[in-house]
Amino acid sequence: MAVVLSENALDSLWVEREWQAKYWREIVEKRVMVLPVLHRDCTIPTLLATKRYADFRSDYRLGLQHLLAALK
Repeated sequence: MAVVLSENALDSLWVEREWQAKYWREIVEKRVMVLPVLHRDCTIPTLLATKRYADFRSDYRLGLQHLLAALK
């Protein structure tokens, strides 16, 4: 699951519930299931802060490369 991070997304309880449900499943199954995608400047939630993320804020191509690499 790619969770697109922006202030609007982080204000959404529905978005939070979706990524948190997948995050806890990730822990139980011991495999990566959540990939944060930084779309706009925002405060990254504590549970996602230590995860590797694709950063689309300043360089779309580089962000896309990181996203595609994580999906392999």
